[in-house]
Amino acid sequence: MFKAAVEGAIAAIRAAHGESRICVVPDGQGGAWVEVFAVDLGSTYAQETTFVVFLLPFNLPGADIYPLFVRDDLARRDGAALGDGLQRTTLSWPGNPSQRPVVQISRRTRGGAFASQTAAQKVEKVLEWLRNR
Repeated sequence: MFKAAVEGAIAAIRAAHGESRICVVPDGQGGAWVEVFAVDLGSTYAQETTFVVFLLPFNLPGADIYPLFVRDDLARRDGAALGDGLQRTTLSWPGNPSQRPVVQISRRTRGGAFASQTAAQKVEKVLEWLRNR
């Protein structure tokens, strides 16, 4: 159902976040859509936690994990705008086919550097960027 690299990425994400906090849905091409629930946002945002949804493409590790999506009501504690790299939009994915408002996080890894990091590392790198804005 999943390509080997995607299976490995799913296992690493499960290990990082816990089996009960993950929803995995095949994309029909050997990749997987993943939702991680109750991810800590740190002190920057008014909300304590968020979900994060992303696609693990079938051609891992030869493709970036981009973009990621989080809760639509994301707001900074200091009242400042969310800023560059964050955009409100809607998402429909196989795990939840109805349109859902979300904030898209656009943090593309440039060049071929994405192949040097695991999927779990990329997700954590983006979440750390979000927490430290």
